[in-house]
Amino acid sequence: MKFEKLLIIGPGSIGQKHIQAAKKINVSLEIGVLRSRKKINIDTNNSNNSNWKEFKSIKEIFKWNPDLIIISTPANMHLEQVKEIISLNKPILIEKPVGSVNDPLIDWLDINNKNEAHIQVGYQLRFDPCYSILKETIARNSLGKVIFSQFFCGSWLPDWRNKNYKDTVSVSKHLGGGVVAELSHELDLCLSLLGPIDLKWCYKGNSGLLDIQCEDNLHLVAESSKSLKVIIDLDFCSFSSRRFVMIRGTKGEIFWDILKGKLSRFDINGEHCLFNKISNNEDKLINQIKDIINYKNINSIGCTLPEGISVLGLIKKIDNYCL
Repeated sequence: MKFEKLLIIGPGSIGQKHIQAAKKINVSLEIGVLRSRKKINIDTNNSNNSNWKEFKSIKEIFKWNPDLIIISTPANMHLEQVKEIISLNKPILIEKPVGSVNDPLIDWLDINNKNEAHIQVGYQLRFDPCYSILKETIARNSLGKVIFSQFFCGSWLPDWRNKNYKDTVSVSKHLGGGVVAELSHELDLCLSLLGPIDLKWCYKGNSGLLDIQCEDNLHLVAESSKSLKVIIDLDFCSFSSRRFVMIRGTKGEIFWDILKGKLSRFDINGEHCLFNKISNNEDKLINQIKDIINYKNINSIGCTLPEGISVLGLIKKIDNYCL
């Protein structure tokens, strides 16, 4: 597929990162943007936005005819924007999560059943080399029967961005924020590696450490046909950052330290290092864009629309359970 025109709907911080990554694929790429707000803070030193083609409405976009559309607006805007743009029949990458907890799942399912466009959801951890090795290890059943799995992500929200965290989407429930939606990468990892889970118990709450109105921590217990017990712990109120996946089976366990880029297997013979190199975040974005623009020619590993809908469904289950 040709890749000469990229449209970004919502050129905020993540939108600009997509632009920078896309430019590494095609340095002469034409960039079009449609803003989700009338005013937005743009870093002109990094974005080179003087070369952007600005659109005022989605109708104008149809005449321009982009090769790829990336939607990086707040999650509560995704559904209506996809409905407006899908008839262009171009590949669409939607930043995670696919939509808001308030979206009717039937609307997303209807889009999936009727559309002819190729849609992926931006769960970039799938493009870390450790993910593919881990997925293949589980598929080969080399760990034996999986008896315990844990997905952990803890960090300190004020360190995330160079702006006041209280002004970000991350803390706005209305815009689709909160710890469950913001850290839903782990939910995608869990579902893609272990299949559907049966939620047994969960708790989400506000620690009070950040002076915000939304929840900042989640603890979830579940079961899966591929794992007797599943634990998911998410928070952005940890003073130290840790992020890992651990899968334990009857023949050994595998541990992925996501921040260090190290994947190790442990069994009766000790530790075996399977991969040990930090994957650059921009490289993940580049590989994600390459995956979606070449989806007809390769075996895609990106998060499909049905998979993204499944993650949103789990977010809804958690939200309903914790009411």
